[in-house]
Amino acid sequence: MRLHTPLPLLVPLEAMDDVQVMGYDLKKGTQLMINAWAIARDPSIWEDADMFKPERFLNSCVDFKGFHYELLPFGSGRRGCPGVQFAVSINEIVLANLVYKYDFALPNGTRAEELDMTELAGLVVRKKDPLLLVPAARF
Repeated sequence: MRLHTPLPLLVPLEAMDDVQVMGYDLKKGTQLMINAWAIARDPSIWEDADMFKPERFLNSCVDFKGFHYELLPFGSGRRGCPGVQFAVSINEIVLANLVYKYDFALPNGTRAEELDMTELAGLVVRKKDPLLLVPAARF
């Protein structure tokens, strides 16, 4: 969710008062767009920012629920996604069932290193080329 955030730009916000953020003066009523994609790949926050290393979260307090501003796939605070708990629960159940019932392999002897993980930009980020897997039932 860090590298492939569902929405690269979060829901627009509006400044409620005149405020200064990181040296910029923002007037009341200014519309703000938060770039969650850029935050999630910022090398000043993340070591090896473009690398998929899930072990970086093993002994970390950073979570995806919007309480840590370096990881915002579902937004934060009042503007956070209201369906985050439902989405995470459903995804865990579906993924657990698939992993439990099937063994997956890449087609035609393709190696994992050969996968193209290029994304297409848009309102929602998605893979440029679909991921093709060959399932084999376990039972």
